Amino acid sequence: MRRIPNGFAFDDLRVDGAHLDARIDGRATQSAADLGLSVTIDELRRVDERVSSGRAAVTARLSGSLERPDVTGTATLTDVRALSRAIPRLVIGLDAKDVTGALDASLTLDGQVSGKPATGTLHLAKPPEGGWLLDRLDVDIGSVALDGNIRLGPDLLAQGEISLSGSNFDDLSPLVLTKLDGALDARISLTARNGGQDATVTANGSRFAVADVTVRDFDTRLAVSDLYRRPVIDGTVTADAVTAAGQTYRTVRLVAEGTPEASRFTASAVGQGFNLDAQGRVVPGDATRIELATFSARRGGRRLALAQPATITLQGGAVTLSGVVIAADQGRVALSGTVGDRLDLSVDIRNLPLQAAEIVVPGLGLAGTVNGNAAIGGTLDNPGGTYRLNVSGLATPRPVRPACRRSALRRKGALPTSVQASMPA
Repeated sequence: MRRIPNGFAFDDLRVDGAHLDARIDGRATQSAADLGLSVTIDELRRVDERVSSGRAAVTARLSGSLERPDVTGTATLTDVRALSRAIPRLVIGLDAKDVTGALDASLTLDGQVSGKPATGTLHLAKPPEGGWLLDRLDVDIGSVALDGNIRLGPDLLAQGEISLSGSNFDDLSPLVLTKLDGALDARISLTARNGGQDATVTANGSRFAVADVTVRDFDTRLAVSDLYRRPVIDGTVTADAVTAAGQTYRTVRLVAEGTPEASRFTASAVGQGFNLDAQGRVVPGDATRIELATFSARRGGRRLALAQPATITLQGGAVTLSGVVIAADQGRVALSGTVGDRLDLSVDIRNLPLQAAEIVVPGLGLAGTVNGNAAIGGTLDNPGGTYRLNVSGLATPRPVRPACRRSALRRKGALPTSVQASMPA
């Protein structure tokens, strides 16, 4: 690379690796640009273990000028096998004008996935009046279709509709490198009214699965008005069964009844000896409050529950917890403070039985009692603070030496970035 008047130039710069080759050649200035890039990966299996074969190639060209750059390019997959499924050829094309200014870009998709056609278009533009326009969204991969048009105004309020439907979402599995299955028909409609954002969401299907999470006989019909200022929520979310982490929860139901004063909600689920119930309301205002009146989760003779009404306040991108006290048998966990740009959280644990974990993960077999507290500060990316932890009568179901079956653990100090613990074998 070298500097030239009002720009820079590459004279056939090459990067050669064991399985990657890249080349850049050309020049770009404030008044003219003609710069090419090519990248080839000859063995995609080196990139992700879920891909067993295939190669990728990317070509791109910068034209126009640095003041008003245009970009064209293609990304091509060839002879790929992912999740044991074939992607013989897939090409994504880009044609973008004035990338750093009044952007006008088009994307295209063409190829085959598991012997089924994959085609699509998308247009993204930045209109002169401001905001963004996403339209001409029309993607079809096997039985799955994604369509819609959305306009985001200068006031960041959106109008339009996006729909996603398919009779066999396994058609997408090789592309997203995650096992999908089942059918889905979903639609999101957005409208701007009186300076507020309204949205409706509908989704239904007999069965839909992502990895090891499966939902059966589900139906969602939700309407939210004035989402960002004074949200009012009305509708239902129901499912005959939800299976996750090997546990199945049946008769899952969320009902919200919205008024301008508050949106009351109830939630419930049962299954395999497990019962969950919650009631509360969402109160709109300068700060949105979620007031939890009751919450309980029961399995067998054990129960987790709110010891008192609690409030979660949402304002300016921050979440504030007030009065969150969870009782478990004779123990309790109290949470208070704020999560936002900065953390200011307090946690107090008193006589918490580890056996309560059976409610969430049955058969875990832990025993013991936890006492402690923590003061957490810093940021989400870099949390810090102090803690004190005392675990008495600690026992695990693993076969261990008699002297190690039950023990006590005491720790205190600054919060680490990770915690590891082990029991002697």
